[in-house]
Amino acid sequence: MQTLWKCPICGGFSCYYKPLEGIEGEEEAEGKFFVKCQNPNAFIEKEGIVRNEGYFIVDGGLIEWENEDLSLVNGLELLSTDYEQVEIIGDGILAPGRLVQILAPPKTGKTLLALDIAMHILDPKKKMWLDFPLEKEVNKIIYLTGEGGPQMMKDRLNKKENKHVADKIEFWWPKGKKKYKLNEPETLIEAVKRAGADILIVDPAVKFHVKDENSTKEMAQLCEHLMDIREETGVAIVLVHHTRKSGTNSKAGSAQEGRGSSVLHGEVDTSLVLGKSGDKINLDFELRWAENPDTFQLEIQKDLSFKITKIFSRGKGNQKTNADEILEVLTNSEEEWLTTTEIAKIVDVKQNKTVKRYLDKLLEEGRVITKEGAKNNLLYKAS
Repeated sequence: MQTLWKCPICGGFSCYYKPLEGIEGEEEAEGKFFVKCQNPNAFIEKEGIVRNEGYFIVDGGLIEWENEDLSLVNGLELLSTDYEQVEIIGDGILAPGRLVQILAPPKTGKTLLALDIAMHILDPKKKMWLDFPLEKEVNKIIYLTGEGGPQMMKDRLNKKENKHVADKIEFWWPKGKKKYKLNEPETLIEAVKRAGADILIVDPAVKFHVKDENSTKEMAQLCEHLMDIREETGVAIVLVHHTRKSGTNSKAGSAQEGRGSSVLHGEVDTSLVLGKSGDKINLDFELRWAENPDTFQLEIQKDLSFKITKIFSRGKGNQKTNADEILEVLTNSEEEWLTTTEIAKIVDVKQNKTVKRYLDKLLEEGRVITKEGAKNNLLYKAS
């Protein structure tokens, strides 16, 4: 029988706590505890518990211990609990505590894609990354990079039109035998907490561990280390990983093409799979927590960001709507102003949400303007 700590906020057994020491902005106090609750919405004000932004300070007398073989949650209690759901990149792409992999053959743009994600989510002026809304502000990113060294990263950052946000990225390059940081989760946990990082990028993963990628046992150990880091800090981890060599059973655009054991694939929440078709770059998605988006055809811009040029139905070759098509509709329309619903009908898109994303992107680029119409509906026209 195991002795488990019971959270005084929600009553669960999976929350994080530690004595109140070494917490930035809080003085050490005997008998006080720092508590990071998995379900902060369950908090009811009571004496001995002080709520701060993102954590609680709790009197030691309220800390409970229970002997449990297995902590269980009643189904009705589960249904009545309001679990906080926050995403960094919407529609299931990236959220706190999740594991994301960017998967591609060599020289396809994996590092550029990782950097593009980082620079978008750190810039408060950016509202979208590709076709997805940016929902949560990010304060800091730790980037372990084993590709090319400091000069190459400097050259790439210099090309970014928003390079001023690079002060929110902490870079680290591997050095000798001390480079295998994924084998030392405690070191990364400390670094993430010290920096207050929301995201940890590891590029490429193979440069930062010594596990045998083809060993199920050793890759399971690596996944445990990744889970420890995420559970202790709440950080989202983005792993850059290579695909295996192509063969007769290869499936282009599939996350199952990841090199080595399939254990890592089973642990991942989001797979961003880059591939090349001639001189074109395609991006496929495999999501655990949302419906898989369609395939994007991408183009790398002068500032090394990515732009969608076409969207294809998943597994098919049918081109779907893109921002340029919507702009063309607005430009050629006999009506001066159109609603989102009217545009959706013209381009034959079932969901207004898809059209709205492109309109938001066109607004951000200054290519369309908007005004309020009847019943508070927004109207759009080409600028």
